[in-house]
Amino acid sequence: MTISSRRLLYHFFLAVSLILLLLALVLLFGTPAQQLENARFIVYESLTRLEFLAGLVMILFSLAVAVGGTAIMALGIGKSSSVEIFFFALWAASMSTEAGRMLNIWLSRQDPNMAVLILSTRFVLFGRYLGVASMFLASIFSVGFKAERMNPAALIASCLALLLASMQPLNSGSIDSQFLVIRGYTGLSLGFESAIVILTMINYLIAWNMSGSRHFLFGGAGAAAILAGLFLLRFDLPILIKPLAMASIIFGSWLYLRHMYQYYLWR
Repeated sequence: MTISSRRLLYHFFLAVSLILLLLALVLLFGTPAQQLENARFIVYESLTRLEFLAGLVMILFSLAVAVGGTAIMALGIGKSSSVEIFFFALWAASMSTEAGRMLNIWLSRQDPNMAVLILSTRFVLFGRYLGVASMFLASIFSVGFKAERMNPAALIASCLALLLASMQPLNSGSIDSQFLVIRGYTGLSLGFESAIVILTMINYLIAWNMSGSRHFLFGGAGAAAILAGLFLLRFDLPILIKPLAMASIIFGSWLYLRHMYQYYLWR
């Protein structure tokens, strides 16, 4: 994939992220407050009003990260030859699938269509699996994987994410506090994602050792901050943890892009 082709993809990622952000905003602000309150009371009764509002903010934050991350690539540093930066853009674009959670809330205003809720949940799961796989693939190329294999690597990651999202069993009778249909084998999926995260960190340590460049060490730290923030954002943790998760994702993104861009600037 040439750099010009990547830049076209960055613009495509940005366009999709903007469309999904606008869709989420329309669903949110086009819904009367009383209907949102009814959805919270009937479907998400375990959530307090503050927790429900915090969930809405987290969705909008995820979509803002998608738009911001892809905009930086499309309008800023997209000319970089860094394969790692391409997979960062793919991760950022995958965050836009969180719009599916807003659709689930909108559907919950009245008797929801479970088939649509399940499809929307799988759309979100696809994005989450793709995001973790993208960060892992970025680390693989840091340790010497040839850039010519970027296309098949991205295709394999997309297919694997689609497979995992479509295979994960869902309890079609209820919705959880994440505004998703309750998922089965969550422990297994968490273990799989945790293993991928650990391998990602190991790859950056290997890249640092092989190249002697501190950029890979700081890039790995940035990736760790991003992934840690995502885990904190997606678990049922106290609300006060959420700003920490948001700050971790923003700081990690800045650290990662800064060092990966600088490393490849003159290469």
